[in-house]
Amino acid sequence: MGKLRVGFIGVGDITDLHYPGYKDNPKAELYAICDVDEERLQKRASEWKVEKTYTDYRELLTDPNIEAVEVITPHHLHAEMGIAALKAGKHVSMQKPMAVNIGECHELIKTAERSQKLFRVFENFRFYPPMVKAKELLDSGAIGEPLS
Repeated sequence: MGKLRVGFIGVGDITDLHYPGYKDNPKAELYAICDVDEERLQKRASEWKVEKTYTDYRELLTDPNIEAVEVITPHHLHAEMGIAALKAGKHVSMQKPMAVNIGECHELIKTAERSQKLFRVFENFRFYPPMVKAKELLDSGAIGEPLS
């Protein structure tokens, strides 16, 4: 079985935390990257030695060699891009939040179920000390019930 070919949609500063998971990974490769900022896109392509670049995520999604995408963009774009990627037959990974309202969340989930592709939402800082403390406070009831 070959490596999973992944595309990044968005290559801003937060991707410094994502790229190491693909560098020298025997099971996956960063195959293509996309960003609307051409200068930043070319800088990342050079740094990471990625040959395939796109300035429009919709073009990246038409690449049949890309099997999965990471949506690493401003929050208000997550739902639109995630839904488009799932409809294009790609597995989707995105950092929280998955959307900016509950309707978009439901639409993402329904689209993922229909596509039968993997869809995940993650948080990079689950074990970051302030997050661990917040979880302890929530679990103990010290700060009440979260609203969202």
